[in-house]
Amino acid sequence: MWVQLSKSFRACGQKPLPLARTQCSTTSAPSSTPPSTTQERVSPTLMRLRNKYESDIWKCFKDQNLGEADRLFLQAREKGVRPNKKMLLTMMQVYNLLEQYNRTEELWEDLLRSGITPNKVALSLRMGALCHLKKYDEARSCLDPEKVNLDIELVNLLIGAFVKASEYDRVVELLRFIDGKQLKFDVLTYTTLMEMNRKMKRVEGIDFLLEQMSEDGLTPDVYLCNRLISIYEELEVPEKAVNIWKQMNRAGIVADIGTYQSIIPVFASLGRADLVDRTRDLLANMGGLTVFSLKVLCRAYVRLEKWSLAMDFFSKLKNKDEELAGLMATTYHKLQSEKQQELLREIVTANMNMKE
Repeated sequence: MWVQLSKSFRACGQKPLPLARTQCSTTSAPSSTPPSTTQERVSPTLMRLRNKYESDIWKCFKDQNLGEADRLFLQAREKGVRPNKKMLLTMMQVYNLLEQYNRTEELWEDLLRSGITPNKVALSLRMGALCHLKKYDEARSCLDPEKVNLDIELVNLLIGAFVKASEYDRVVELLRFIDGKQLKFDVLTYTTLMEMNRKMKRVEGIDFLLEQMSEDGLTPDVYLCNRLISIYEELEVPEKAVNIWKQMNRAGIVADIGTYQSIIPVFASLGRADLVDRTRDLLANMGGLTVFSLKVLCRAYVRLEKWSLAMDFFSKLKNKDEELAGLMATTYHKLQSEKQQELLREIVTANMNMKE
């Protein structure tokens, strides 16, 4: 696997370059307070109180009432309730969602001080927090094979965080680290590595990773196919995007709304107004004329110089879009009649006056 990936990196113009979606973590330094070796003794009253807080905090988390979960957690501590593993893990998720990553780190230390062995969930939450804090070396150290059982999910988490932060050398180092450790890449690994190559504008790297996926016996899912169509269109190789579209049909991968939204700009770039029209109708039949679809169609028809159709879809927008309004404003002189020009000015002005 690594030999082949090395070829990919050379094809990208330097050391091997793959991609994957992830977040990070690190192993924490040993706690200054040794973990308790005796079983925790809790009075029946405190036990009932803890169970009540645990249930209420969990309900708030599920309902995405994160502020209330935080309030209850602090209140529980003020009342002398010692959080158990479930409560700590729930609050680590809460603080990550609230982007209070230092507090996630504090709860990791609480886990260790309580003598609780962190599981993979706790480790991944801590890795994610560390990456957001840009503590990449600490996050990377979490994958110490002497301390944790390595698996591809944790590796994906870290690769994804590095790719998001454009820390490509760290991705290379991590791939070298896992070489020979019997970890098999999954679809998510390849998806993230392709995203990295997209950011680096390396079409050949994406092509290589697709070939490697096939050799590994992996089939792209509909999400990856949609991303590949969009990536190839963005990198101005629409023929490759069309090839992915055809391969989906041959492989029996059912197109979804995202697929049609992705392929419309490709057809527009190729000047195929007929295919844009046909795909538009498919979207409408699926109930897929969402706000995003309207914007995609508007841009496609501008590209195809179908000014009236572009204006029609732009007029259906119910939210402000300054970028698209600016694009539409450039088409005034393309309209054949003064009446159409005045109508478009009114539509653009109305959009610009909408709330965000």
